[in-house]
Amino acid sequence: MKGSEKMLFKKCISVLLSLSIVMLTLCAVGVYNVKAIDNYSGTVYYVDADNGNDNNNGTSENTAFKSLDKVNGLTLSAGDAVLLKKGCVWTDTMLYTKGSGTEDEPITISTYGEGEKPIIISGYDSNAGYDAAVLLKNQSYVVIDGLQASNGNSSTESQYIVKVAMDNGYTTYGVEIKNCTIMGSDVNDWDSTNHSKLTGIEVFSNSYYGYIGSLLVEDNEIYNCKSIGIHVDGAYGGCSANGTPNSSRSARNVVVRGNYLENIGKDGI
Repeated sequence: MKGSEKMLFKKCISVLLSLSIVMLTLCAVGVYNVKAIDNYSGTVYYVDADNGNDNNNGTSENTAFKSLDKVNGLTLSAGDAVLLKKGCVWTDTMLYTKGSGTEDEPITISTYGEGEKPIIISGYDSNAGYDAAVLLKNQSYVVIDGLQASNGNSSTESQYIVKVAMDNGYTTYGVEIKNCTIMGSDVNDWDSTNHSKLTGIEVFSNSYYGYIGSLLVEDNEIYNCKSIGIHVDGAYGGCSANGTPNSSRSARNVVVRGNYLENIGKDGI
């Protein structure tokens, strides 16, 4: 086999990973209506790790915030946006926004400027309840577009890199995760007995009755996750013991497409 053929074969094998979408109703391509966002109807907040200042109001490139903590203290509204400056790196805490958008006016978390994708390396937030780099908890109509997220830089490794959680029966609608780069660590020391060591993107209800109403995971690159690349699940207990779906708890209107995964320890998607 020639070198170019080997590379193509390796890439195909990396993409054809095992299926781990549980209690899930996958819809045909085109069912999920992706809305192009050319401008923002709400407040736009800028974050610049190098030249920002948390004493600023954050509403222009020249008055950008510095830390993710400042963003995490906001409650965002429909049409608002948080834009992270390209080329910057944040290691102080996870990105843990609050608030929900609407179908016509989602909240957008994206980028501005020139250069490489902004990088978030997961930190610790005592109020979050999860260990991740980017966390959405009980939020709907939020678009995450064009970020790079990595697992923790401390002695305690992250359980997730991007986590969407539905707690206390919450149902999440209209979350989009797209064009992101998800970077885990070397999986050579992966422990096959630990199924949830590190997951790249996880969308999962950790309580009864909450579930996913609509979701798009598109055109992301995911590398070096010890457990699962992309994990989408319905409500906790969404199926009976024999696997029969419970229609009131199963995930629905879910589209997972165009993602590239490589070096995944357990399940790919």
